[in-house]
Order: sequence, then structure tokens, then C-alpha cells
Amino acid sequence: MQSNFTDTILSRMVGAWELTDHCAFLRQDVRDKVYPMGINPSAVLLYTPDGYMSLQILSPKPDSTKTPSTNASDSSGTTTDSTYIAYTGRFDLDCKESVGSIQVVHHVEQTNLPGMLGSEQRRAVKLFEEADGECLELLTLDTMNILGQERLVKVTWKRLPKNQPGKE
Repeated sequence: MQSNFTDTILSRMVGAWELTDHCAFLRQDVRDKVYPMGINPSAVLLYTPDGYMSLQILSPKPDSTKTPSTNASDSSGTTTDSTYIAYTGRFDLDCKESVGSIQVVHHVEQTNLPGMLGSEQRRAVKLFEEADGECLELLTLDTMNILGQERLVKVTWKRLPKNQPGKE
């Protein structure tokens, strides 16, 4: 049985999100940033009420805006040098209200990156409001090898407006 805290977090996460920032930084120096998918990648993240998620990230141009020699490794040890990342599967929330800890676990059931298949991608969750709407920040808990250095990856999303199919 889920707590009211978990239910509240789930209701805030469900929906469609658009990427606003995707960067990787050194644990000891958050100012030392690189952009594994380039400066302005486009991406959509979906969370459904019945516990499924889908993520797609596309680098704008393969070579023009991508950090040179980007070589990202996910937490399962898979190395990617990709301009497109997609995965989908179930998700779970791990919320500890007493310490204010919120984590989401993406269970990767389909992906274009074979090494990620079957993995669990665990992220720290932060939900916050900005002047132009609700935002979601996902942060890796473990570092990834990016450009030969161990870095944390932070991805920030802005909620997309609700779609009303069939209404113009």
C-alpha cells in the first residue's frame, strides 16, 4: 500500500514532460559541465497513471553541437555514442517522507541500447515550480563515464500542457 506522500508524488509526475536541460558534471565540481547529447537536444518523457514510462532524447545534429568525443556510459556499464536514446518500461517510486527522499526506478523493458535492456535506471527526483510551470529534475545516483571522467547526469523537464484530442 502506498502512502499519501507517494500518491501525491505520483500524481505530480504523471503526464508529459519536455526536456529543458541535460548535462553531466563532476561530483566534486558541479560547475564542470558537459552536454552528452549536445547543447539543445529535444526530448519527451512520459509517465502514465498505470505505472509505465517512455523516454526519447534526440541530439539536434550529430556532429555540430555535440560535445566532441562524447562517450556516455549508463549505470549498467553500457557505453553509448548515440544521437538518439529511447527506452520504455514500468516505473516504481521509492519515497521516504521522513527524510524527504524521492527516487524513481525505470525498469528498462525496451530500448535502442542493447546494454540497457533489463536494467534498472534509478534517479533522485525533485519537483519544483518555476514562473512558466512545473518542473521535474532527475539526477543519477551513481556516476557515469562521460568523456573519460566519472560524472553525475542531471536532466530537467518542464511539464507539457494537457492535450485534448479531438478539440481544435
